[in-house]
Formats: sequence, C-alpha cells, structure tokens
Amino acid sequence: MKKRAAIILAIIVGVAILVILIAARRTHGPQQVLADGTRLTLVAVKAGGRNESPLATFRERLAARLPASWNQRFKIQPPPATTCEYSTSNYLSVWLTAENCSSAPKFRLLIGDERDNFTINAEHHGRSVSVSLSSNAWLMGLPVAAWPRRAETIRIQVYPEHDYKLLAEFRVKNPGRDLKTPPWTASAWPITVRDGDLDFTLTSLWVGLGSSYRDWKLRAQKDPIQRWSRASFRVTRQGEAQTNWNAHHVREIRDATGNWSDGNGFNSIILDGETMNHFSRPPLPADEAWRMTVEFSRLSGFSTEELHAVSRVAVPGPGRSLRTATNSLGPDRLEFAWETRPADGTNAVGVWITVQPIRNDHKLTLVRATDNRGRDVPFRNSGGGGSVTREELTFAEDAAWVDCVFAFHRSRVVAFQVKPEFYQPAGN
Repeated sequence: MKKRAAIILAIIVGVAILVILIAARRTHGPQQVLADGTRLTLVAVKAGGRNESPLATFRERLAARLPASWNQRFKIQPPPATTCEYSTSNYLSVWLTAENCSSAPKFRLLIGDERDNFTINAEHHGRSVSVSLSSNAWLMGLPVAAWPRRAETIRIQVYPEHDYKLLAEFRVKNPGRDLKTPPWTASAWPITVRDGDLDFTLTSLWVGLGSSYRDWKLRAQKDPIQRWSRASFRVTRQGEAQTNWNAHHVREIRDATGNWSDGNGFNSIILDGETMNHFSRPPLPADEAWRMTVEFSRLSGFSTEELHAVSRVAVPGPGRSLRTATNSLGPDRLEFAWETRPADGTNAVGVWITVQPIRNDHKLTLVRATDNRGRDVPFRNSGGGGSVTREELTFAEDAAWVDCVFAFHRSRVVAFQVKPEFYQPAGN
C-alpha cells in the first residue's frame, strides 16, 4: 500500500509540475510609462473562475494544485488570486505591474470594445490583489464582473481610483469571448410590467448621459468614465397616474452573456408625471438587451399601520459618533448608526437607520423629525434600500435627542427586459 501511495503521489506531483511549467511560459505584455515615471505593464488578462497571479512562484503554483493537507505538510501556500462575488464561475481579471513607485498605486478600469461599449470594475465586484514585488514594484490583480464578452478585441483603460484622468490604454484579444450565447430579446419602448394592482411602464432607457445636476435635462457625455444612464417610468393604477411612486433604486442589471452591474445610485425624482432614476455606474454593453430590476417605493400616501413613532433617540455630541437600538417597530429592532458629528460647529450629521431583520421588499422612510425642544429638524435622504435608509439631519447646537416618525412600507421590485440606447441630442 505504501508503495502504491508513493507512486500515486509521484504521478500527481509530476502532472502538477508539467502543468506549472506549461503555464509559466509567457512573454512580457505591453508597457506604458505614465507621466510620473511609473512603468505600467499589462501582464495578463484572464477569464474563468480561477484567476491566480500570473507571476506566482513554482511553490505557489504547486500548492494551488495539491490538497490542502499536503500544503500543510510541505509548508507551501497557493498564489494570491482575485475573486468575484457576482460571477464566480466566469469573470475577467486584469493583472498589471507598476514599477518605479514607492507604494502600491490604486487603479480602476474601464473595459470596452471598438463600438464604445464600456463597463467598469467596481470596488464591490470582489477581491483585488496587491503584492509587493520589490521596494518599488507592485503586482495588482483587478476583478471585472462585466465586459463586452462578444468582442474579439477589448480595450482596457486605466484610471486613478478617485480621478477621471486616463492614465493608459491597452488593446488585447478577448480571453473570454462568447459567440454562442444568444442575446435576450426585448420589445421597443414603452414596456409595461404589472405588479399586483399597479402597472409600471418603462418609457426610456438612455446611456451615455451627463450628470442630472440641477435641472435633470438630458445631455450627452462622450467621456466613458463620466457617463450616467437614465431609466424613466410611468406608474398607473387602472389607467390613472400614480405620482407618489418613485424609482428609488436600480438594484441590478444582467445580460444573456453573464454580465452583471448595479445602478450604484439613489438619484431619483418624480417630474412631469414620470419617475426617473439617473444612475452612475457605467452600463453593461449597450448593444445587448438587459434584465433590469428596479425598486419602486412611495413618497407619501402611507396608511396608519405603516407609520411608527420613535421617541427620544439620542444624538451624538460634537466630534462623536453613536450607535443605538430600539424596538419601536413592533417586534423589529430599529438600529441607528450615527456618523461622527462635525466638531467645527457644522450641525449636519449622517445616520444609517436599519430595520432588523432586513426585509428586501420593504422601504424605510423618514417622514418627520423634531428635537427635544419641539423644533423641526431638517433632513435629507441620501440612499439606502432593503429596509435601510441613510439620512442627513441638521440639528440646532443644543439638540440632545430627536423624535422621529417613520413609514415602513412594502416596495415593488419590478424586472424589465429592455434594450438601452445611446442618447443622441436632436439634430445629431
């Protein structure tokens, strides 16, 4: 038995070594020198469900192919690898080295094709990799959940993590090209989906827009990383317009090839009988039909059963944060996570308010707030979903606690199958 086990072990190790040697055969990728002297090299672009460091050592590659118990015996560790939360079986990873820099740079990527379809690697798509190769050289692996999967060639644009300045662009063969999966079909706008007693009609879905700031006018934006998208809707009950329903959140977008994204924004409005959501995440490829899931919620018209009063909620003092909880929503816990209150006399403070347990089909809405002296407290919503809300409240300096009235009400989560269009101003 021992002899047989030794033979099996030798075969496994031999095969692993052969695979490693074959995988290790690579050439240096394209390079670009940035304005600050950093030499950026595209080392590899991988597609699949197992995206390990292309610069892994022999020992790391061996560890990745042996049982965990053997790794413990030989005291070896598998190589660093990216992960992707939303496409665990088939996602893209982009591997770059940066040389001549004292610390690891942080990048974000736009991945596009020759038809100007660009998507972004979002920070919440999964786990990235940053490894020191020497005192002034770094390896970075970035996961990407969406890219133009049907394109023969993909364009990889590199930007600073928190800036809009293009640093470098590479063109490579698409390692995960999909020519077999048929695209989903979609009817022309408008598209109506019924949910219970309500009809939700998508009247337009534009990509390639500028910001909605101030006036919500449609403007074209050519720069891919600064583009927004907008979905507009009418809500009716038996043909009668319902103007208290708001397109609160574009929860997710998918296409037939396995791409995933989200709206990344709670930027919505009710205007001229329609509700619209103007979202900032660079979209999925626009020549594919999307399945877009949207959360609609009411801004008014709450029943008595949906309203809940919460009294004497402590607020943090200047320069402090605070976390409190109540049971004022019946059996449910209501948690307040106050952010640090500015110590400079600015009295606006943010708070995350969560109903526990979370219910993804409900919305928590702050209706009214008054302080311990009976004064109205101005507040502004800035996001939240799935029974979570973020509010920014502005207190008087001597405010010690706040009374709140909340509406806890059911959302309508509606899915549309729709093909987006790039916005073109009239006359273009």
